[in-house]
Amino acid sequence: MHNLTDSYTAKDISKICAAGRQVVALITDANTLLNTHRLFSFDNNVRDARESIDHITRSRYIQFPPSANRPFKADHQQFLESNAHDLMTWWEPEGAGELADYASKQWGGLQTSYYLPR
Repeated sequence: MHNLTDSYTAKDISKICAAGRQVVALITDANTLLNTHRLFSFDNNVRDARESIDHITRSRYIQFPPSANRPFKADHQQFLESNAHDLMTWWEPEGAGELADYASKQWGGLQTSYYLPR
């Protein structure tokens, strides 16, 4: 990063671009590395959040009405997925703005799909 800041200060466009390419390569490599283990995979964690509704509805501590059918399950799966996204990226619902990127985490999948384009 030292080269990037020095290049920016010197307004040397060719060096800025070269340093930028190094940053992009680093982010891409980090994403590849993180995706080698399921516990560091964003997609796996979001899927686990969606599937946790099955554990919740079978809980002996939480009683759901008999009408807790497919629409109920789908609504709650969407809520759990949305909540997982918020916790892994913004920390609060999108648009609230106070804690944007407070929960910035290093997850495989987020590096190239969420952080790199920014």
